Amino acid sequence: MSFFRILVLADIHGNIRALNKLISILSKEETKIDLIIIAGDLPITTPIRLMSRFILTHASLSKRRYTEWVYKGLGRSKFVKKQLKSVNIILKSFKSLKAPIVYIPGNVDSFEAQELLKNWTDSEIYFLDSSEIILGQLRIKGIGGALHSFERSDTPLCDMEFEPHVFSNRITPIMESHVENTSLLDILVTHEPPSFIYHNSNMEIKGGSTSISNLISHIKPNLVIFGHYHEYPLVKQKRESTSYLCPGPLACYYYSLVEIHKSEIEISLKRMNAFIFDSINIIYSNRIHKNNVEKFFKFV
Repeated sequence: MSFFRILVLADIHGNIRALNKLISILSKEETKIDLIIIAGDLPITTPIRLMSRFILTHASLSKRRYTEWVYKGLGRSKFVKKQLKSVNIILKSFKSLKAPIVYIPGNVDSFEAQELLKNWTDSEIYFLDSSEIILGQLRIKGIGGALHSFERSDTPLCDMEFEPHVFSNRITPIMESHVENTSLLDILVTHEPPSFIYHNSNMEIKGGSTSISNLISHIKPNLVIFGHYHEYPLVKQKRESTSYLCPGPLACYYYSLVEIHKSEIEISLKRMNAFIFDSINIIYSNRIHKNNVEKFFKFV
């Protein structure tokens, strides 16, 4: 592989303004993209009108109750329509980059949005979930969804949230089917990150999946890409022969470029200036840790 450039995104959450700004930047800089990898959570999840309707109807600002209402309650029909509309617009915007897309579903992707992505015919899209594909000299393995957060609710709320044992079972096919091939460059894309500790003087937070960490130890990919935790954007680390990348949420104007030259991987972390009155960015950016995240972030 002489030279190959991958645009890496995660957690778009229907932010079409951020995507269009990114496409404009790439166009102005004449940056040719050979492949787009998206690590889940493409559709919109916080449409203002639907959130406002929930708040007025239920007199509640509870994130848990809103999530339950749109995935399991009376708000689902309108929520799915919003998701499908956002997926349509986003995929049409990607067409201008003229690059194939590898997509791994995130925890917020409704089943209906996933079907739209799977059956999209206007662009070259590879939908991976507990599966793999070989594109040239790249072997890309994908595992979608995320672990259920017991802190938020007793049972999974979103369509692609799983109990730990169920999530582990979703990883098994990748674990069992892996065959070492030194002529291929292996990329593992997940939504849920591998097991990690975020530790600074104020806090210690543990997260991620030990099952994914075990998978990494078993298959030893050249590159691991993940998203989901908006709090810790722009993580780029290397352990032994494996590079780790969290591009951060495009919802908050983060993205990454991966350049592969003769099997060498170079990762660039990027952040665009956000539009001031971007409601999606405002909703999600308050979760982001503003300090040097990479300094306090460790995979375990």
